[in-house]
Amino acid sequence: MSSLYRGLEALRAFVETGSVSNAALRLRRTQPQISRTLAQLEEEIGFTLFLRNTRPPTLTREGRRFYEEAEGVVQGMDKLRYLAKQMREKETKHLRILTTPFITNAVVTDAVADLTFSGQLDSAQIESRLHLGIESWMSTEIFDLGVIVAAPAHPSFETRTFLTVEPMAIVPKDNPLAQKAEISFDDFADQSIIQLHSRSMLRQHLARLSAERGVELSSPFQAANGLIACQLVDRGLGCCLADPFVSTASGLANIAIRRFTPALKLEYSFMYPLWQSRSQLVEIMSEKIETLACQKWQELTQNADR
Repeated sequence: MSSLYRGLEALRAFVETGSVSNAALRLRRTQPQISRTLAQLEEEIGFTLFLRNTRPPTLTREGRRFYEEAEGVVQGMDKLRYLAKQMREKETKHLRILTTPFITNAVVTDAVADLTFSGQLDSAQIESRLHLGIESWMSTEIFDLGVIVAAPAHPSFETRTFLTVEPMAIVPKDNPLAQKAEISFDDFADQSIIQLHSRSMLRQHLARLSAERGVELSSPFQAANGLIACQLVDRGLGCCLADPFVSTASGLANIAIRRFTPALKLEYSFMYPLWQSRSQLVEIMSEKIETLACQKWQELTQNADR
């Protein structure tokens, strides 16, 4: 590894962790080693990166500009190192999967287990990220297969939609609405509704319906994600609209899951990095996840109709 790359790697660790000591922990080096590496980087590029009269040190204006450019170089090197590792170990049946927490719980872990026990997969690294930060982690993470809902267009990835679902109404089991096979927006108008964050597609869907009907929903509680919203419903604090796989992955005993109208379409997609060739194992994993997801969606809709 070149001294320049070691310096850039140390710089990234420092910026992302906020201190030399934390950067040392991340890179599994000592604090003096990181300090020397950063000093050597400054000597090599010919200008000062840090204001050392602050605690902890902070980047200078030039240092900030340099880091913004250097980050892309480090990401590119990370991708090359990962690709080289794949090429060296081409017989190793390993996958790195990037997804969101509720998809991991609902589908991905079962797919990984099935392929492992069938001898098609030796090992896997599953990284879970919140959907709100998707555009950021799409640009920075290294993975073989991404599995997300509402995939945005991105020039570095090929996306393929494999399942379209609808959000479900989640109500307490002792709520009279639980006796209905289908719950409408008009039914929600008389309930306490637990809303998701303002960027959520489900909250925006309810907001559009509210505006169209001139109805303001009562929403004393707001949740950061669908799982928390379902947990609040489980405690009897209201009703909510949730992604179907969030509601089933929650494992809560005191909620009823019902169809909701007017419906909203949610598209689940695979993301394939274009900077590397797609292996047969990625295709096999994609097929397994798609099969399991379709089965679970069918089971969920059948149970909701009962």
